[in-house]
Amino acid sequence: MKRPLDVQRPIFALTIAANSGFYVLEVKLDDSCYPVGAYQTPVIAWAIEMEFLIPYPVTLEGAQLHNEDILCPNGSIERASDCYYPNLDEWLTCKQSEYLKLKGR
Repeated sequence: MKRPLDVQRPIFALTIAANSGFYVLEVKLDDSCYPVGAYQTPVIAWAIEMEFLIPYPVTLEGAQLHNEDILCPNGSIERASDCYYPNLDEWLTCKQSEYLKLKGR
């Protein structure tokens, strides 16, 4: 029986080594859950999804299926789906703004 699409794990056609300087970003939170920075995990490879050829970052923890914010060697941040930030400060400002919207401020 097939799982629903939203929980199906992508099928990867191939994996290629990543150039140095790419990092998966994760929001660093303070005690009140306010975004204050970023954890940076090195990307060691790219897993290419078979159907749509979407690249997923691979870290030492495996393919990252849910965290797509990528810090590039030039300092910009890209999200495969739709976002681009020119630098880490802009990315953090956006995350802080999202937090404040959720809090209703």
